[in-house]
Amino acid sequence: KLNKLALEKIRLDDIWLEFYGYGKNPISLGDLEANEFEIIVREEKINPVPHLKFINYYDEQRFSKNNAEIGKSIIKKDFKKAAELISECNSQYALDVKEHLMKSPNDCIGALKRVPKKTLALFIHSLQSYHWNECVAGYIKNNSKKYRTLKYSLGSLVFGEAPEVDVPIVSFDTEFDNNEIKEIYLKILKKDNLTLRDFIIRQLPEVNPVSSKRILYVQTNIQYKEVDKNTVSLKFRLPPGSYATMVVRNLTNA
Repeated sequence: KLNKLALEKIRLDDIWLEFYGYGKNPISLGDLEANEFEIIVREEKINPVPHLKFINYYDEQRFSKNNAEIGKSIIKKDFKKAAELISECNSQYALDVKEHLMKSPNDCIGALKRVPKKTLALFIHSLQSYHWNECVAGYIKNNSKKYRTLKYSLGSLVFGEAPEVDVPIVSFDTEFDNNEIKEIYLKILKKDNLTLRDFIIRQLPEVNPVSSKRILYVQTNIQYKEVDKNTVSLKFRLPPGSYATMVVRNLTNA
Protein backbone atom coordinates (compact mmCIF):
# COMPACT_ATOMS: atom_id res chain seq x y z
CA LYS A 1 0.00 0.00 0.00
CA LEU A 2 1.38 3.39 -1.00
CA ASN A 3 1.39 5.88 1.87
CA LYS A 4 3.06 9.26 2.42
CA LEU A 5 6.31 7.73 3.69
CA ALA A 6 6.53 5.23 0.81
CA LEU A 7 5.74 7.96 -1.75
CA GLU A 8 8.49 10.24 -0.44
CA LYS A 9 11.04 7.44 -0.85
CA ILE A 10 10.29 6.94 -4.54
CA ARG A 11 13.04 8.21 -6.85
CA LEU A 12 12.40 8.32 -10.60
CA ASP A 13 14.40 10.05 -13.32
CA ASP A 14 12.83 13.35 -14.39
CA ILE A 15 9.70 12.75 -12.26
CA TRP A 16 8.81 14.68 -9.11
CA LEU A 17 6.04 13.44 -6.79
CA GLU A 18 4.25 15.41 -4.09
CA PHE A 19 1.90 14.00 -1.44
CA TYR A 20 -1.39 15.93 -1.30
CA GLY A 21 -3.44 13.81 1.09
CA TYR A 22 -5.88 10.92 1.26
CA GLY A 23 -9.26 10.63 -0.41
CA LYS A 24 -12.38 8.87 0.82
CA ASN A 25 -12.76 6.81 -2.36
CA PRO A 26 -10.16 4.93 -4.43
CA ILE A 27 -9.11 6.47 -7.74
CA SER A 28 -10.41 4.50 -10.72
CA LEU A 29 -9.88 4.62 -14.47
CA GLY A 30 -12.09 7.36 -15.89
CA ASP A 31 -12.01 9.58 -12.80
CA LEU A 32 -9.46 11.98 -14.26
CA GLU A 33 -10.99 15.33 -15.19
CA ALA A 34 -7.96 17.02 -16.74
CA ASN A 35 -4.18 17.21 -16.86
CA GLU A 36 -2.23 20.36 -16.08
CA PHE A 37 1.11 20.99 -17.77
CA GLU A 38 4.04 23.32 -17.45
CA ILE A 39 6.45 22.87 -20.34
CA ILE A 40 9.74 24.65 -20.94
CA VAL A 41 10.43 25.30 -24.62
CA ARG A 42 13.99 26.23 -25.59
CA GLU A 43 15.51 27.46 -28.84
CA GLU A 44 12.15 27.49 -30.64
CA LYS A 45 10.13 30.40 -31.97
CA ILE A 46 6.82 30.46 -30.11
CA ASN A 47 3.67 31.97 -31.59
CA PRO A 48 1.81 33.26 -28.50
CA VAL A 49 -1.86 32.28 -28.70
CA PRO A 50 -3.65 32.84 -25.35
CA HIS A 51 -6.72 30.82 -26.40
CA LEU A 52 -5.60 27.91 -28.56
CA LYS A 53 -7.99 25.66 -30.46
CA PHE A 54 -6.19 22.69 -31.95
CA ILE A 55 -6.95 19.37 -33.63
CA ASN A 56 -6.95 16.53 -31.12
CA TYR A 57 -4.49 14.29 -32.97
CA TYR A 58 -2.70 11.41 -31.30
CA ASP A 59 1.00 12.22 -31.11
CA GLU A 60 4.15 10.11 -31.44
CA GLN A 61 3.99 8.77 -27.87
CA ARG A 62 0.96 6.71 -28.86
CA PHE A 63 2.82 4.77 -31.51
CA SER A 64 6.36 4.11 -30.30
CA LYS A 65 8.35 2.06 -32.83
CA ASN A 66 6.04 -0.78 -33.92
CA ASN A 67 2.85 -0.39 -31.84
CA ALA A 68 0.49 0.27 -34.75
CA GLU A 69 2.12 -2.44 -36.89
CA ILE A 70 1.73 -4.97 -34.08
CA GLY A 71 -1.89 -3.92 -33.70
CA LYS A 72 -2.50 -4.30 -37.42
CA SER A 73 -0.98 -7.78 -37.38
CA ILE A 74 -3.27 -8.82 -34.52
CA ILE A 75 -6.35 -7.44 -36.28
CA LYS A 76 -5.34 -9.26 -39.49
CA LYS A 77 -4.92 -12.46 -37.44
CA ASP A 78 -1.27 -12.63 -38.46
CA PHE A 79 -0.36 -13.70 -34.93
CA LYS A 80 3.06 -14.96 -35.98
CA LYS A 81 4.12 -11.53 -37.24
CA ALA A 82 2.66 -9.85 -34.16
CA ALA A 83 4.60 -12.16 -31.84
CA GLU A 84 7.82 -11.64 -33.81
CA LEU A 85 7.46 -7.85 -33.66
CA ILE A 86 6.71 -7.94 -29.94
CA SER A 87 9.76 -10.11 -29.31
CA GLU A 88 11.89 -7.27 -30.71
CA CYS A 89 10.72 -4.91 -27.97
CA ASN A 90 12.87 -4.07 -24.97
CA SER A 91 10.70 -5.40 -22.15
CA GLN A 92 10.12 -8.37 -19.88
CA TYR A 93 7.03 -9.46 -21.81
CA ALA A 94 9.12 -9.51 -25.02
CA LEU A 95 11.45 -11.98 -23.33
CA ASP A 96 8.43 -14.03 -22.23
CA VAL A 97 7.15 -14.11 -25.82
CA LYS A 98 10.59 -15.21 -27.10
CA GLU A 99 10.79 -17.94 -24.48
CA HIS A 100 7.32 -19.24 -25.36
CA LEU A 101 8.10 -19.30 -29.09
CA MET A 102 11.34 -21.19 -28.46
CA LYS A 103 9.42 -23.88 -26.58
CA SER A 104 6.34 -23.86 -28.83
CA PRO A 105 7.19 -22.25 -32.22
CA ASN A 106 3.70 -22.76 -33.63
CA ASP A 107 1.76 -21.48 -30.61
CA CYS A 108 1.73 -17.78 -31.53
CA ILE A 109 -1.56 -17.11 -29.72
CA GLY A 110 -0.10 -18.64 -26.57
CA ALA A 111 2.93 -16.38 -27.01
CA LEU A 112 0.71 -13.30 -27.30
CA LYS A 113 -1.10 -14.30 -24.12
CA ARG A 114 2.21 -13.92 -22.30
CA VAL A 115 1.84 -10.16 -22.88
CA PRO A 116 -0.20 -8.26 -20.23
CA LYS A 117 -3.76 -7.69 -21.46
CA LYS A 118 -3.51 -3.91 -21.16
CA THR A 119 -0.34 -3.88 -23.23
CA LEU A 120 -1.84 -6.16 -25.86
CA ALA A 121 -4.89 -3.88 -26.02
CA LEU A 122 -2.57 -0.86 -26.34
CA PHE A 123 -1.15 -2.25 -29.59
CA ILE A 124 -4.66 -2.47 -31.03
CA HIS A 125 -5.56 0.99 -29.72
CA SER A 126 -2.44 2.29 -31.42
CA LEU A 127 -3.74 1.07 -34.78
CA GLN A 128 -7.13 2.63 -34.04
CA SER A 129 -5.38 5.89 -33.14
CA TYR A 130 -3.46 5.86 -36.41
CA HIS A 131 -6.70 5.31 -38.33
CA TRP A 132 -8.31 8.20 -36.41
CA ASN A 133 -5.41 10.49 -37.33
CA GLU A 134 -5.67 9.46 -40.97
CA CYS A 135 -9.43 10.03 -41.04
CA VAL A 136 -9.18 13.46 -39.45
CA ALA A 137 -6.31 14.46 -41.77
CA GLY A 138 -8.48 13.52 -44.77
CA TYR A 139 -11.50 15.34 -43.37
CA ILE A 140 -9.53 18.53 -42.64
CA LYS A 141 -8.00 18.47 -46.10
CA ASN A 142 -11.42 18.07 -47.72
CA ASN A 143 -13.09 20.83 -45.72
CA SER A 144 -10.47 23.54 -45.14
CA LYS A 145 -9.88 26.44 -47.51
CA LYS A 146 -6.36 26.69 -46.18
CA TYR A 147 -4.38 23.97 -44.43
CA ARG A 148 -0.82 22.96 -43.62
CA THR A 149 0.75 19.54 -43.20
CA LEU A 150 3.30 18.24 -40.74
CA LYS A 151 5.16 14.97 -41.13
CA TYR A 152 5.27 12.42 -38.32
CA SER A 153 6.42 8.82 -38.04
CA LEU A 154 3.28 7.28 -39.58
CA GLY A 155 2.46 9.87 -42.22
CA SER A 156 1.22 13.46 -42.22
CA LEU A 157 -0.95 15.49 -39.88
CA VAL A 158 -3.12 18.11 -41.56
CA PHE A 159 -3.99 21.32 -39.71
CA GLY A 160 -6.81 23.67 -40.68
CA GLU A 161 -10.30 24.90 -39.81
CA ALA A 162 -13.22 22.61 -40.63
CA PRO A 163 -16.77 22.16 -39.26
CA GLU A 164 -17.07 20.21 -36.01
CA VAL A 165 -18.00 16.58 -36.56
CA ASP A 166 -18.10 13.39 -34.54
CA VAL A 167 -15.12 11.20 -35.47
CA PRO A 168 -15.36 7.69 -34.03
CA ILE A 169 -12.45 5.52 -33.00
CA VAL A 170 -13.33 2.76 -35.42
CA SER A 171 -14.01 -0.87 -34.53
CA PHE A 172 -16.39 -3.69 -35.44
CA ASP A 173 -19.34 -1.98 -33.71
CA THR A 174 -18.86 1.49 -35.19
CA GLU A 175 -22.01 3.27 -36.34
CA PHE A 176 -21.25 6.26 -38.54
CA ASP A 177 -23.30 9.44 -38.13
CA ASN A 178 -21.58 11.21 -41.01
CA ASN A 179 -21.33 9.78 -44.53
CA GLU A 180 -18.15 11.68 -45.38
CA ILE A 181 -16.38 10.32 -42.30
CA LYS A 182 -17.64 6.84 -43.16
CA GLU A 183 -16.27 7.03 -46.70
CA ILE A 184 -12.88 8.29 -45.52
CA TYR A 185 -12.64 5.53 -42.94
CA LEU A 186 -13.63 2.79 -45.39
CA LYS A 187 -10.88 3.94 -47.80
CA ILE A 188 -8.32 3.87 -44.98
CA LEU A 189 -9.36 0.35 -43.97
CA LYS A 190 -9.31 -0.81 -47.59
CA LYS A 191 -5.76 0.53 -47.95
CA ASP A 192 -4.76 -1.66 -44.99
CA ASN A 193 -6.76 -4.62 -46.39
CA LEU A 194 -9.10 -4.48 -43.39
CA THR A 195 -12.84 -4.41 -42.77
CA LEU A 196 -14.83 -3.53 -39.67
CA ARG A 197 -15.46 -7.23 -39.06
CA ASP A 198 -11.72 -7.84 -38.75
CA PHE A 199 -11.78 -6.04 -35.40
CA ILE A 200 -13.51 -9.07 -33.90
CA ILE A 201 -10.65 -11.20 -32.56
CA ARG A 202 -12.16 -14.52 -31.57
CA GLN A 203 -8.75 -15.98 -30.70
CA LEU A 204 -8.11 -13.17 -28.18
CA PRO A 205 -11.58 -12.12 -26.99
CA GLU A 206 -10.17 -10.47 -23.88
CA VAL A 207 -8.70 -7.65 -26.00
CA ASN A 208 -11.53 -7.18 -28.52
CA PRO A 209 -11.65 -3.40 -29.15
CA VAL A 210 -14.88 -1.40 -29.12
CA SER A 211 -15.78 1.86 -30.81
CA SER A 212 -15.86 5.20 -29.03
CA LYS A 213 -15.86 8.90 -29.91
CA ARG A 214 -12.99 11.39 -29.71
CA ILE A 215 -13.53 15.13 -29.89
CA LEU A 216 -12.14 16.75 -33.04
CA TYR A 217 -10.96 20.04 -31.52
CA VAL A 218 -9.63 20.91 -28.07
CA GLN A 219 -9.54 24.42 -26.64
CA THR A 220 -7.11 25.53 -23.95
CA ASN A 221 -5.91 28.74 -22.36
CA ILE A 222 -2.14 29.18 -22.22
CA GLN A 223 -0.05 31.23 -19.82
CA TYR A 224 3.31 32.32 -21.21
CA LYS A 225 6.35 33.29 -19.17
CA GLU A 226 9.71 34.26 -20.63
CA VAL A 227 12.38 32.46 -18.63
CA ASP A 228 15.26 34.00 -20.57
CA LYS A 229 16.01 35.16 -24.11
CA ASN A 230 15.53 31.77 -25.79
CA THR A 231 13.36 29.96 -23.23
CA VAL A 232 9.61 30.16 -22.66
CA SER A 233 7.43 28.48 -20.02
CA LEU A 234 3.96 27.34 -21.10
CA LYS A 235 1.18 26.51 -18.62
CA PHE A 236 -2.11 24.97 -19.77
CA ARG A 237 -4.77 22.39 -18.98
CA LEU A 238 -6.03 19.57 -21.25
CA PRO A 239 -8.79 16.95 -21.06
CA PRO A 240 -7.76 13.30 -20.60
CA GLY A 241 -6.27 11.72 -23.71
CA SER A 242 -5.10 14.97 -25.33
CA TYR A 243 -1.42 15.52 -25.97
CA ALA A 244 0.58 18.43 -24.57
CA THR A 245 3.13 17.89 -27.33
CA MET A 246 0.37 18.66 -29.84
CA VAL A 247 -0.03 22.07 -28.20
CA VAL A 248 3.70 22.70 -28.65
CA ARG A 249 3.51 21.53 -32.28
CA ASN A 250 0.79 24.11 -32.94
CA LEU A 251 2.68 26.92 -31.28
CA THR A 252 6.03 26.22 -32.95
CA ASN A 253 4.86 25.25 -36.45
CA ALA A 254 2.13 27.78 -37.15
